[in-house]
Amino acid sequence: MLALSTFAALHGGLLLTQTMQSPKPLEGALAALHAAATRSG
Repeated sequence: MLALSTFAALHGGLLLTQTMQSPKPLEGALAALHAAATRSG
């Protein structure tokens, strides 16, 4: 489940980054993964 969530967040972030030509969506995806990692461990 963790691997699927990580893949989905990164894939969506990269897709939006390319579409919007801005790094903000990928930064948001990475921040969400970081927040989830710190909550669970």
